[in-house]
Amino acid sequence: MINPPLDLWPRNPRYLRFRGLPTFLLTSAEHYGAVFNLDVDYHAYLGELTRCRFNYTRTASGTFVEHESTIEGSGWENTQAPRPLRYLAPWARTDIDGYHHGGTKFDLGEISGAYLDRLIDFVYQAALRGIIVELTLFTAQYSPGHWLMSPMHPANNINDLAMIDHQSVYHLDNGGLLHHQLAFVRTIVDALINYDNVIIELINEPYFSGVERAWIDTVLDAIEHRFNHHRRRLLVAWNYANVDGRITGMSPGIDLFTFHYANPPSVIEQNFDLAIPVVYDETGYDGVDDSQYRSHAWEFMLAGGAGFNHLDYSFAPSGDDTGTRTLPGNASGGGGRRLRDQLTILRDFLADLPFANTAPVTMTARSGTDTRTIRGLADPGKAYAFYLNGIAVDSVELMAVAGDYVVRWVDPLTGYATSSVQTITADGAVRLQVPARRREVACSILQLQPETQREVGDFDFVEAAKSTTFSS
Repeated sequence: MINPPLDLWPRNPRYLRFRGLPTFLLTSAEHYGAVFNLDVDYHAYLGELTRCRFNYTRTASGTFVEHESTIEGSGWENTQAPRPLRYLAPWARTDIDGYHHGGTKFDLGEISGAYLDRLIDFVYQAALRGIIVELTLFTAQYSPGHWLMSPMHPANNINDLAMIDHQSVYHLDNGGLLHHQLAFVRTIVDALINYDNVIIELINEPYFSGVERAWIDTVLDAIEHRFNHHRRRLLVAWNYANVDGRITGMSPGIDLFTFHYANPPSVIEQNFDLAIPVVYDETGYDGVDDSQYRSHAWEFMLAGGAGFNHLDYSFAPSGDDTGTRTLPGNASGGGGRRLRDQLTILRDFLADLPFANTAPVTMTARSGTDTRTIRGLADPGKAYAFYLNGIAVDSVELMAVAGDYVVRWVDPLTGYATSSVQTITADGAVRLQVPARRREVACSILQLQPETQREVGDFDFVEAAKSTTFSS
């Protein structure tokens, strides 16, 4: 029996529904080459995500490939930069020499059977582990050098396409390439339509390199046609912008929006009235220090985000039995087991909240006579949560409903938590003292006698009143 596909949680469509349960997305994922880079052991990689209790990965289809010099500090360890003869492109190879990155040219009229087998197995293995796969079909061609690496470049295939520049690849008038792009899209949808753990992201960073809106709408139409044919649809995502921005001109068929480098998480406030999931699906380019990526995750998710993906450059072809390498100091982004374990603390914290019933709120953090506004989540009378980072805070003031609550303070680095039962005697403003004026701490305030159990994905929530510590 085929499971219903991933969709939106009907009672709060700012979150997802997976296997019948409300779901948020959280992960620290590789740099998108798990399928098309044959040197990536994706079984080990998915195993590490499972160890961390993550439920999400973002991967690219392979229509875009990087040179080993693209990402500083990575070289061949960049999973999106396979060695020349280890690149498993979506299209079949021919026996004609001449691909710019080594080996023979491609035939865009034939999808590679070996590629489809590997893609389908990757999605299947993820499904077995309760991991949702965001598959990005295309990526902006950022420069002539990037374009020259692509199988779609006329010099790299046998399909007699007109020569175009990198800014015309995703136009309707693209030298005959559109036909092959749409055929590829249809093939991918047909191959994955029966899986319940797939999000189709149209194109990575389309706001670069002249991607044409008419091209995006044409790809959307092709996807919807296949959904209609199968009488079943997958979620479709649009990577809208870097950092933030008000979403306008929404196309029918778009279910969720992704943003890169979305800190501070103002994008959620900017689009809250649209009642759609907003996912922060790429971090990076801020060095290797864990603290900023950890804080980005906490801040985004406790502002009402539907998902977070840290771009984890420690996942590499030469990695250990978890696929992990030690990052050099000049790496473009962070990652590794320590950060992943810290994000697991966030995962567990969120799982203990009735997150699908919450909405974003603002609270006031006080330090002496100074105040600042912080973001948090609230299900009035049932649950409240917030995260503090960067300054020593004496107290936090929030609006709450009278009742008995379990107040739990959690260390985001270690998972150590302390709990106490507190009674709020009247509705209105409540001030909580922050233990030891901690500079980084999270707090949940849960009704003393909530439902005995809730679930997210394949993992159980535990009743907050019965738990005083998190495992790290």
